[in-house]
Amino acid sequence: MKLSENRGTEADATKTVARVLFLLVAALALVFGQGAFAEDAAGQGNSAAPISVKTFDGVQWSLAANKGRPVVVNFWASWCGPCNKEARSIEAAHRDFSASGVEFIGIAVDDNESDVRQFVKEYGLTFPVALDASGAVSSAYQIYGVPKTVIIGRDGRIKYTHIGVITPEVLARELKKIL
Repeated sequence: MKLSENRGTEADATKTVARVLFLLVAALALVFGQGAFAEDAAGQGNSAAPISVKTFDGVQWSLAANKGRPVVVNFWASWCGPCNKEARSIEAAHRDFSASGVEFIGIAVDDNESDVRQFVKEYGLTFPVALDASGAVSSAYQIYGVPKTVIIGRDGRIKYTHIGVITPEVLARELKKIL
């Protein structure tokens, strides 16, 4: 076996181990009380970490450019079953609330571009979507499992964080609180 082939195999193995660890942490979060519909009070009221990502539309999207607007940040992955379950709800909320000035951004984590693009197409997502290839945004928002939805108020502070599948009712309730 050539050295370059061996490196590719090692990289694939490392990626597989990372994905297994990611799923293990997510499973442990569910087992230890996070549940399928869990509000996470940690970070609420704090200033939201900066976000600057290039969307699949080629636009540089940033939280700073959306200052003064409520923002829904949905962290997900194409391989995540619960993320597939909530995708249509997030898109429906985008359609319902964008006229009220709410900005939506979907950030795919631990994923690859082709799978993310296929997911966007399959679920007809019309809000901006980006891939957090470096993991910087995921790290700043303490993403240990997906899906995770963060609602940021007009003041740039975190108003609500939800771990797991967010229902349309919960999303609408929380957005109405900040409008």
